[in-house]
Amino acid sequence: INAQQVPLPIYVRPQATFGPTQGRVSIVCGTKPAFDDKTKPVENVSLEVRLPSRVISADPSATHGMATYDDTGHYVKWVIDKFPGDKTPCLTVQVQLVSNAPKDGGKGGDEEGGSEKARKMVSLQELVEIHAQFAVQGAGVSGIKVESLQVRNEKYKPSQGVRYHTRAGRVVVRT
Repeated sequence: INAQQVPLPIYVRPQATFGPTQGRVSIVCGTKPAFDDKTKPVENVSLEVRLPSRVISADPSATHGMATYDDTGHYVKWVIDKFPGDKTPCLTVQVQLVSNAPKDGGKGGDEEGGSEKARKMVSLQELVEIHAQFAVQGAGVSGIKVESLQVRNEKYKPSQGVRYHTRAGRVVVRT
């Protein structure tokens, strides 16, 4: 099923800015108004923020939940068990980067051309991918409804009822 066909119960809004040696990634995550139901809350939200390979270190800080940085995999894992009712959770990651400026100090054939090349290298935005997982107990977002169910040739009487459960398959957000 295409993500455009199935409404997601959460939104993820990333912003990323990178300079020659440092950068910042900010992510706001919350529930959509259609899923802001207290009886069926969005739970166990986990965002894996994959940072560029030239990141040396990262310092994540979250307003809600727990965020940790894995330096071997170059990603930040942000876990939100339950969304707070009063404010929207936000994650800010300050990163230190390996400089991608030319080794000779930007001195190419002519001085102006070398600095232009260095400026282009700095201005290119790095790719940040966010992999999201979540669960919603008792809700079905696919639109599939069970109207009736018949059980035949059984000696016991089955109980009537349907249980819906929504969990994320693979949701990727790119900056």
